[in-house]
Amino acid sequence: MDPSTDGKRFAEAALGAIRDAISPRELYVALYGAEPSRQELQAFRNRLNPARSNPGADFLGRCVESVPELRSMTLSEFFALS
Repeated sequence: MDPSTDGKRFAEAALGAIRDAISPRELYVALYGAEPSRQELQAFRNRLNPARSNPGADFLGRCVESVPELRSMTLSEFFALS
C-alpha cells in the first residue's frame, strides 16, 4: 500500500460524502453563519475538491458536526472503506 494514494482515496471519499449530503453554499452558511460572496464560495468549492485540497481532521469534523446526514454515517461509510 502506498500511503500517499491511500490518503488521497480517503480525502476523495470524505469530500464526496460531504458534497453528496449538502451543497457548498449551504455548508458554507452552516459553518460560518453568513452567505458567502462569489469569491468566498469559489474558494470554498475548491476546498471541497479533492484535486485541489487535502482536508484536515478539524475541517472534516466541523463539516460532520454541521450536517446531520453526516453524523449518522459510520466511519466506514464516510471514508468508503470496504
